[in-house]
Amino acid sequence: MKLSLFVSVVHPCRRRLHSSPLPCKLLVELPLDVDKSELVATLRVRDVLSSQRRPEHKTTDASRFYDEQHVKRYLDRAKSREIQMALNRTAIELLHLPSAASPQLVLDVGHGPGFSSALLTERGHLCIGVDPSPAMACRAASDGAVCILSDALHPTLFRAGVFDAAICISVLQWFCNCRVGVRQSSLNVATLVEGLTHCLKDNGKAILQYYPDSFSNLVLFVDTLRRVGGLRGTISLFDFAPFRTGKKIFISLFKAVHSK
Repeated sequence: MKLSLFVSVVHPCRRRLHSSPLPCKLLVELPLDVDKSELVATLRVRDVLSSQRRPEHKTTDASRFYDEQHVKRYLDRAKSREIQMALNRTAIELLHLPSAASPQLVLDVGHGPGFSSALLTERGHLCIGVDPSPAMACRAASDGAVCILSDALHPTLFRAGVFDAAICISVLQWFCNCRVGVRQSSLNVATLVEGLTHCLKDNGKAILQYYPDSFSNLVLFVDTLRRVGGLRGTISLFDFAPFRTGKKIFISLFKAVHSK
């Protein structure tokens, strides 16, 4: 596998990606092993599916979609930046990282332009990102982030047990959607979660944010998480009131401690 590392010496405090936190409210929290019918019934009444046509419905290749032109357009939209900063901020809060006196190493799968790196640096932690888009990785490096150009589905490129925590924001919908299909969606999610299990320390935590395009894919996604061993967790639904499609699903996963 060919890897490219993008890194810049620009000081993180000079980034231009910061934004004020937007209020969000926890609506419901369910265990990962919740009954399927209860999961669907609980989320259906809260209108979690978006009717908007999304990029992953046009192509399955995020690295080609996010070329230089799309990255510039993406970052020029104030609303896009606000949404992504709010999602990343929420994910980092859900990690419950210790204070800066005990800096943690966090993996960001689908790193994008570096929203998470900016927020984690503010808190005194370290972030390494993985992203398949050369344009995104270059943009992240220009703002001082460390980003590896690689398939986001394979975090096993890192040695076992190196990361304290991981986040994955606005990425999973590329791996698990109607266009990809049931079989490949399940394989994609399993590959990603197995990779996270590999590179997280025991008791490490991962926060995954997912935009399902159907309830059947949501059930498929959760079923796959449960099937992959060594993980326990919760499913949370938050309401980001300022956004028209404000309800966002976050999955918190914990790596079980291996018995010696």
